[in-house]
Amino acid sequence: MLYCDDCKWAEWKKTKNGRLHPSKSGACKKVISIPKIPVSFYWLGGEPRPIGGGISRGDENKEHCVYYERG
Repeated sequence: MLYCDDCKWAEWKKTKNGRLHPSKSGACKKVISIPKIPVSFYWLGGEPRPIGGGISRGDENKEHCVYYERG
């Protein structure tokens, strides 16, 4: 899906009274697992960690998200 608006993993910023915040900002809360590698290999710089995750309601992504699930 090209939009995160109704995705199961989207967590949107809320106002004090629980409504969606006008900033339209949020974060993708999908937990991904990093594959185990043989002991003879190593990750450059230690355990890899993904960066980013920021999303915005109404913004079109460049590609379809492989983890999209209707919420």
